[in-house]
Amino acid sequence: MADKSFKEEKFKKNSRKIKKSSNGYLYGFLFIFLLGYAFFFSSNYWLPQGYKGVIVTPVGETIEQNSRFITVDRWAYCPGKKTMEIIVEMENNSLDDINSYKWQGRDKNGLIKTEVICSDDKFTVIHMSGVKKDWKEVSLTISADNKDFKPIVIYMNDKTATVVKDLPAGAINDYIELAYTSKIESYEASIEDINAKIKENDQLMENAKSRMAELDERKSHQTESEKEETDSLISGLEGQINDKKLENEKNEEDIEELKERIELQKDLLKELKKEE
Repeated sequence: MADKSFKEEKFKKNSRKIKKSSNGYLYGFLFIFLLGYAFFFSSNYWLPQGYKGVIVTPVGETIEQNSRFITVDRWAYCPGKKTMEIIVEMENNSLDDINSYKWQGRDKNGLIKTEVICSDDKFTVIHMSGVKKDWKEVSLTISADNKDFKPIVIYMNDKTATVVKDLPAGAINDYIELAYTSKIESYEASIEDINAKIKENDQLMENAKSRMAELDERKSHQTESEKEETDSLISGLEGQINDKKLENEKNEEDIEELKERIELQKDLLKELKKEE
């Protein structure tokens, strides 16, 4: 009888422990859930404004919309003048007979004063003024009076735009020259970034090879089951090495493409100089 009472008491204690433990897990889950809920819905109040994940249009890269090829040749910001200068190159391959556009800048506070400084049949130079020094993201919308024309929106952030000391006025050919040189600088910067990535991948492959050698040495002191696990690890590392090799091959191709673009811009610069 005493033994039965002891077992019952022990069972009750274990039940209380389980219940307490379960409650602990439940309270922990509720705490984390509520904390995450508060984090998500209060983020607009304490997270920095901007950086909403919009896709920035890289300088020198071409996008296609409305049967038009649009390239941002330059996007500069002058803090002293609180002004942005954007040079847009547009190749119109459409048959819609639309050749006149509206240009409008916008930031988190609303519309920005936007005006076309000069243009020709291909290049347009836009100034957006009154842009505060603490700006994070801006957009430039290209639209037309024709309702069939879908507005084209280009994005830029403060981490990508070029900061300049001044924005001297010039003729259209001065801006075209600036457009070509800006693209060359952008392509050269991209080549540097890609080379850094290649170097990083090379180091990762060397690390993987060293690790494979270490694992292979251990196999002499392992059971058959352990050897199988080690072989699996080695196989995984070999797969990573192959992935990095393919990535570097693609990187090398990208570098060659960028070098060709640079030479093309240099040729265009020479032709522009001849016209002057």
